[in-house]
Amino acid sequence: MDFTKKHILKTRRRYFMTIILASSCLSVFPAHTASPKIQPFNLAAHFRTGEKVTLFCAIKSGTPPFSFAWMKNSQPLSEDASVEIHQLKDFSSLVFPSLNLESRGNYTCKVSNAFGSDFYTEFLNVVVPPKWKSLPKDQEVVVGDNLSLRCEVEGYPIPVVLWKGFDKENINKAVQQLNPRIQTEDAIFEINGVKEEDEGDYVCEASNGIGNGITHSVVISVLGYPRIQPFIFPEKLTEGQKTKVLCTVIDGTGPFKFLWYKNDLALMSSPSVTIQNGEEYSMLLFNSLSTEHGGNYSCVVTNAFGKDSYSSQFIINVPPSISQEPVDQTLQEGDAASFLCHASGFPQPTVTWMKEEGIKEIIEDERIKTFSNGTLIISNVKKTDEGIYSCTVSNNIGQDLHKLVSLTVFVPARFEEKFTMKNVRRGETATLKCEAVGDKPLSITWTKDKAEIDFKKHTRLEKFDRDVEKGLSSELIIRTSDRKDGALYGCLAKNEYGSDERNVKLLVVEVPAQPLDVKVKEVWSRTTSIIWSAPYSGNSPITKYIIQYWRDRGGPHRLLEDIIPSSQTTVLLKNLKPGTPYAVTVLGENEIGQGQPSDVLKFITGDEEPSGPPTDVWIEAKSSSSILVTWKPPPRELWYGELRGYFVGYKVDASSHPYSFKTVDNAVNDSQEYALTNLMKSTKYNIVVKAYNSAGTGPPSQDLVAKTLDGDVPEAPAFTVVAASESKISLRWGDPPSRSIPVTGYTLHYRKDGSEWYHIPIIASSSKNRFTITGLESSTPYKIYITASNQYGNGEPSDMLTVTTSMKGFVIGNSETYVDLSVIVPVAACVLAFIVVTIVVIIYYRKSKARNNLERALQGGKPFPYTGSTQRYIDIDKTRLPAEPGTLTSSYATIPADQITEEGTQEMKAFMHGVS
Repeated sequence: MDFTKKHILKTRRRYFMTIILASSCLSVFPAHTASPKIQPFNLAAHFRTGEKVTLFCAIKSGTPPFSFAWMKNSQPLSEDASVEIHQLKDFSSLVFPSLNLESRGNYTCKVSNAFGSDFYTEFLNVVVPPKWKSLPKDQEVVVGDNLSLRCEVEGYPIPVVLWKGFDKENINKAVQQLNPRIQTEDAIFEINGVKEEDEGDYVCEASNGIGNGITHSVVISVLGYPRIQPFIFPEKLTEGQKTKVLCTVIDGTGPFKFLWYKNDLALMSSPSVTIQNGEEYSMLLFNSLSTEHGGNYSCVVTNAFGKDSYSSQFIINVPPSISQEPVDQTLQEGDAASFLCHASGFPQPTVTWMKEEGIKEIIEDERIKTFSNGTLIISNVKKTDEGIYSCTVSNNIGQDLHKLVSLTVFVPARFEEKFTMKNVRRGETATLKCEAVGDKPLSITWTKDKAEIDFKKHTRLEKFDRDVEKGLSSELIIRTSDRKDGALYGCLAKNEYGSDERNVKLLVVEVPAQPLDVKVKEVWSRTTSIIWSAPYSGNSPITKYIIQYWRDRGGPHRLLEDIIPSSQTTVLLKNLKPGTPYAVTVLGENEIGQGQPSDVLKFITGDEEPSGPPTDVWIEAKSSSSILVTWKPPPRELWYGELRGYFVGYKVDASSHPYSFKTVDNAVNDSQEYALTNLMKSTKYNIVVKAYNSAGTGPPSQDLVAKTLDGDVPEAPAFTVVAASESKISLRWGDPPSRSIPVTGYTLHYRKDGSEWYHIPIIASSSKNRFTITGLESSTPYKIYITASNQYGNGEPSDMLTVTTSMKGFVIGNSETYVDLSVIVPVAACVLAFIVVTIVVIIYYRKSKARNNLERALQGGKPFPYTGSTQRYIDIDKTRLPAEPGTLTSSYATIPADQITEEGTQEMKAFMHGVS
């Protein structure tokens, strides 16, 4: 009794016991009401088909009566041929007389009573051991054919099929490990293109874990094509010897048929060649070898399944021989040389060419070629190819053969280069060179423009010849080359074999010539159009033109340049200043350098209105009815033309009336002035100044305000120099010219050349019209003038005097109509007599009514309008400098300066010089 039957008996006993116990419980315990509860039942892991299985569903608890129902896979189950249902009072059974695969599934027992229901489910697993459905038979297959086998099996779970084979050690392995070409899938065994090594025993195994697996063996027999054992002929056989060769089959299925071929032609037995065939071999016998026996032999074997063949070369060695010998050649350089050295023998002899009787191996290049048939070709032969050549024939059978030939090359006179160009800078030495190739003797003749050069007439031309390795080199030297030397030069070379000519084009290059016809095409205020004609280029293309231009005012100027391409002969000069004279030149440039500039062309741009107002405008009330206006022209670069004059505009301050303008012609001097007269007393005026030229009027200056005086200012008195020493100058002046105008004070103004002015205010009532300036430098000229002032302001300055101090003595300055001379001779009593040296100082002063060179008393002070306020002696920057006369110095006798004690003279020490 196996395990399954034992399990069934145990299950039945367990359920019967359950039923008995359940009945006992019902009789012992009192009746009560409850829903049913099923006693769980268990099944084995699996059952095989054909077995009988019973499922018991018993009540564990509950109040009868009970109703039982069975379901399979949740569907109601009814009795049929494959299943029986039994039901008692307290349990129900489900009986399978003979299991099959359809019996497999989930079975549920459901019990119900008046109070409820219960159910229990268990899985019935049915398995089937593997079983063959169809099996392959032993196979015979021809090499190269395809083979397919299939093992069909059934069972549950589905069995796994595995194909195995046996290796050389007879070890069972999966076929994929034995032969990767064998494919197995879904129990199918396949070989594409069967080979002989595929022959053997193969096993098909099936298993699904139920019981033991099953196996099936298949024998595969491969019927093969024939295969020949490779063979070779003996080496280094010569004529007259004997030999044999064997063609043997090492694979394949007999019977076999043998055939022999020589050079693809069928071979039969003959007196010189015998064929002997066996079951698995064929043999060739050669009784006496000759050159005719050499060739390619093939053995072909066939059987019922196919054929195989093998070929081998049979070589009969023959010593070399020269069938066509080379001959000596004499050629002109440039021709082609061809030497034929044809050889025969076996193996085919090799032909080697050497130069200089086998010393120098020939190296092939574009000109020199050797061919397999022994031919040597030298294209475009050169003088260097001349010599002895050797032809060597060898095939390692017997002795090598040698043949010598000579090549002679004659070279006609020629030039390698037929034409060239040569550039030389004008003035430099030109060297033209011609080098001819050819056999000697060789000569070279020079020509200029096809005419032979006579070197005796042309002393600047020299010719130098020298021998070179390949021929003759000649140089033509042209010293201090000039433009006329530019020509086509030729050199003619000759020897006994021929002649040749070469040309050299000489270009004498130089900088471009001056551009021609430089003209002003059109002129505007800020641009000008310049045109010119292209000059001689100097045999070198002009690369660009350089236009140089500058302001033409007679002094240093800033040079401006425009660069334009050589294709243009016109330029538009831009950003010029209006009304300004300019000068312009044009020059060309090539790779040699810059040429000479053209002649200077001058032009003046058109005028525009001045763009700036007059500068340093200063206004000053000179009297109760006049105001003096001074100014300087606008900056020169803002004139935009020549100034013709100025408009001085004035109007009463705060008036709504327009300005009234006075026209003032332009003065040559830098400073300008104009006196507005017939003005109202003690009145403020607004004053502006504008410059004008031919194009119009410029902007006005800043509006300034000045007030005419409440009264008139005094004129300056005439003054003279009383004495001068090395550090002092004594001055004296008279009363003012007009006694009706009061004077409250004077101011002395003095300076040495190149330094600032010093100003000394003096009260009129205390001065007594005398003053001594001290702290001066010796031998130094000083300029001095005086002004008078009152409560209305400072008057006009006096004429200017120039006084020079001396080392000892003094100089007396007189008015312009007389010169005072003082001589004092001191005598030292009792001890020493002094000789008095007379020092003459002549001071010239000249009155000038022109006010163009007046200098301001304070050069650095900022001008402002005088308004007629109370006199302030320190405000001396309002005065104007007097006209400056010439200076005359004479010698006078002097006395020590410390002895000058004129009564009433006042002194102001040098520390007062800083007053301004």
